[in-house]
Amino acid sequence: MNQLHYRITNPQNSPADMIAVQILGISGSQKTVELRAKVIEALERLGWELTPEEIGEIDHLMQYDIIGIPALVIGDQVWFQQDIPEVEAIIEALQDALEQKKN
Repeated sequence: MNQLHYRITNPQNSPADMIAVQILGISGSQKTVELRAKVIEALERLGWELTPEEIGEIDHLMQYDIIGIPALVIGDQVWFQQDIPEVEAIIEALQDALEQKKN
């Protein structure tokens, strides 16, 4: 299994200096590809020039407290797992994670 890594960073020092987002799943699987596309769409709608990190190695997946994949981790928190959220839900989660980081 290939391990893909992308990290969300904000090079323009907007409200988030840096927020880590990981997509946990099997590289190339339909659900992982769909989740990645929705995360990228959410980032584009927010105007954040960021890139998500995809984690697919079993050893790395086991480090997270998840019950299934794909999963979306924002910051240190698992926000979604097993189901593919709508873009609007991802946007809300990204904004909430940013607010938590500020506080």
